[in-house]
Amino acid sequence: PLSVAYNISILLHYSLAGIFTYIFLNRYKLDKLASFGGGLVFMFSGVMICHKGHAQMLYTVIWFPLILYFLDKFRESKRFEFILAGSIFYAFAFFAGHPQMFFYGSMVILLYIIYYSFIHARRSYYFLYSAAIFIITALLISIQLFPIYELMNHSVRSSLEYGAFSFFSYPRKLILTLISPFIY
Repeated sequence: PLSVAYNISILLHYSLAGIFTYIFLNRYKLDKLASFGGGLVFMFSGVMICHKGHAQMLYTVIWFPLILYFLDKFRESKRFEFILAGSIFYAFAFFAGHPQMFFYGSMVILLYIIYYSFIHARRSYYFLYSAAIFIITALLISIQLFPIYELMNHSVRSSLEYGAFSFFSYPRKLILTLISPFIY
């Protein structure tokens, strides 16, 4: 039945989130209990629990610890197959179907690459080689990008004016409340 399949899928993805985080944290030679605790924390974090009804968010987020694991393996060994494996799982995150979480995860991946490129690996080509994960993933997901672009032209949103999609925007005068909520 659909409800059983959905529940099994959610449980599977929560488990994968914990397992992938455990694997990633183990790369840093943490104690097994600390890696297990980190996996549990990620598995039951606020984002994961609050959005359990939004399965695409969950399906997208779980892949990023594994992608970071492969980037770290590449940093240590300089073997390009780790970039290929990371690109495949990065494409899985895209195909999971939540573009906002995919974008947030992409920012984390980019910051991770920049950090290790400029802090720890000054004279290597780590940045260029590891940035290939974005190019390879773009090639892998292009099979879906072209239909999305075609569908965009037939969508109601393609003809929206600026006022329609900015109607409920955050007022400029309240930007300071992002820093200090009680400033006014």
